[in-house]
Amino acid sequence: MSEYKITEEMMFYQKTKEAVCEQLGVKPSDGLDPLVSKQRLMENGPNALTQESPVPPWRRFINQFNDVMIFILIGAAAISFLAHETADGFIILAIVFLNGVLGFVQENNAEKSMQALKKMQIPYAQVLRGGVLLKLPSIDLVAGDIVQLNSGDVVPADGRLIETAGLKIEESQLTGESVPVDKHTRMILEDNPPLGDRYNMAYATSRVSAGRGRMVVTQTGMNTEIGHIAGLLSREVEEKTPLQIRLAQLGKILGISAVGICAFIFVVGWLQGREVFEMLMIAISLAVAAIPEGLPAIVTIVLAMGVKRMIKSNAIVRKLPAVETLGAASVICSDKTGTLTQNKMTVTHIVIDERVEVSKIKTLDDRLRMLIETAVYCNDAGLSENSDGTLLVGDPTETALLVMGQLFGINQGSLDAGKRKGEVPFDSDRKLMSTFHEQNGGYRVSVKGAADQLLERCDHLMSPDGIHPLTDADKTRIINEVKALSKEALRILGYAYQVVDRLPGQMTSETVEKGLVFIGLTAMMDPPREQVKHAVATAHAAGIRVVMITGDLYVTLPSKKGIVSCWFLGLVPRTL
Repeated sequence: MSEYKITEEMMFYQKTKEAVCEQLGVKPSDGLDPLVSKQRLMENGPNALTQESPVPPWRRFINQFNDVMIFILIGAAAISFLAHETADGFIILAIVFLNGVLGFVQENNAEKSMQALKKMQIPYAQVLRGGVLLKLPSIDLVAGDIVQLNSGDVVPADGRLIETAGLKIEESQLTGESVPVDKHTRMILEDNPPLGDRYNMAYATSRVSAGRGRMVVTQTGMNTEIGHIAGLLSREVEEKTPLQIRLAQLGKILGISAVGICAFIFVVGWLQGREVFEMLMIAISLAVAAIPEGLPAIVTIVLAMGVKRMIKSNAIVRKLPAVETLGAASVICSDKTGTLTQNKMTVTHIVIDERVEVSKIKTLDDRLRMLIETAVYCNDAGLSENSDGTLLVGDPTETALLVMGQLFGINQGSLDAGKRKGEVPFDSDRKLMSTFHEQNGGYRVSVKGAADQLLERCDHLMSPDGIHPLTDADKTRIINEVKALSKEALRILGYAYQVVDRLPGQMTSETVEKGLVFIGLTAMMDPPREQVKHAVATAHAAGIRVVMITGDLYVTLPSKKGIVSCWFLGLVPRTL
């Protein structure tokens, strides 16, 4: 079982989970044998990205002098000494040395800060080995390990999912899409699908936003998808900043000009019959005088001042010239969710008969209570208290529903939500989620999801007078309300329920999500970050165009609101 060797050609998403486990020599119920995992760790190396060899301090110091202007100044100093202008020579060398020291000190401090950040947190993973669930450093994972994934966890390696229950994983660092991806364990038949469409795989550094699951590790270290990206970055040729390019051009122009002036003065004096040595000294003195020896030092000091301002904003600048690239920016492209917004959804309105702001609700009637209880029951997120306040764990949409419940004293503890006896996890095709909870000797089915999909599965409506059949007029009213809320860029969820005597033999959408009683809607928004308006206004004042890239529905496009220029990608006409 230990002879397994990692290769990059294995398309694990195209195989059944049983075939993958057999290929990796592991039993899902027991995990790897500790001896096998130890041998594989020795064969394939640790589950870590290859770090660049640190540049020795002496080399960092020498690199400060690798510049055309510095070469010219050193040449000017040498010529000054030859011309017996000792004072000028020492002054030029002092300026060159000071320039190198300033750059070296800044880079050295930045490097120490980067190393300190890397040591701040060591990631751990829950791993099944020898039939025992252990908490191990992620660096010790090997191919074939069975890893438990829970809401809030960071995926420690690439793996094939073998168990899922409402599992959603946020993969924005790999795909650029901030919306969590619904995962399953089924085999994918498509050849070479995009990374974001490999729904039975989990990738290192992505985060579990909701649900739970298990995966068998298929790739570790530099063989992971994030490892491939790291490898490409390590091979990237370092480009010079616009300021470095212009200074190099200026240095060449000054060098050629100085030589040209020197030759011209020498020839003119020689033609006039003057002594050769005298004319040579005069020409060299003029050439040295033409070199602006203070320019490199001034540039370095100005860049250092920029770095100091960046440090006050908690930014680390590894190299001085990098500060100048900020001034060369003309366009800033920004994601919306989690960048311009807080990535922290907040329920703003509840709709039953009519739209009501959550902040204005003082008391709960039976229908409001039923809606909020359904939102809390049908939920995979969690809230916990710590020294920093309330900790939200899970999908932002679901945590927003739990926060809404807390406002009215309805939480998972008060409902004893631990008595969940079954579920039909959320699916991106049907856009619904259902849960079963024990209640009064029976079972309450709580359903939430897209309002249009939910209405198709409802045949009754909860009204002030009780429950009555759902009419076409009721459906039209609800759909119109959904459209109106969507135009305000709000995210809409519908809620329904039913009470049954027993659990179905098979928990599927067809057996569970039918004959439901529709309750109402919630509308939520992702509040903007407080700093965004000022940051965008500052960028505009500096002549920088700000572009927001989002996948929102076209009905949410702003008309005259806001100060952000927008490119929208998603459900928009192809001609855009």
